Amino acid sequence: MDGNDTGPRRENNWYEDRRLVLAELARFNESITILAAKIEQLRLDVAILQVKAGVWGLMGGLIPTVIVVLFYLLRGK
Repeated sequence: MDGNDTGPRRENNWYEDRRLVLAELARFNESITILAAKIEQLRLDVAILQVKAGVWGLMGGLIPTVIVVLFYLLRGK
């Protein structure tokens, strides 16, 4: 066989190969869809963590500020 076989046997092999290629493409499409959903969930999780970090940062800065203000106000009396 020199690679130029165009007979019915080679044609049948192409249909079989095409079926396998299409099945793999469908599987890859499903995998990509699943990965895209996971990435979107991770983006949401990161956004939630950013908001929580901001709130904790606010609280971390607010508590000492309130203590200093109260100390200043109570010391002045």
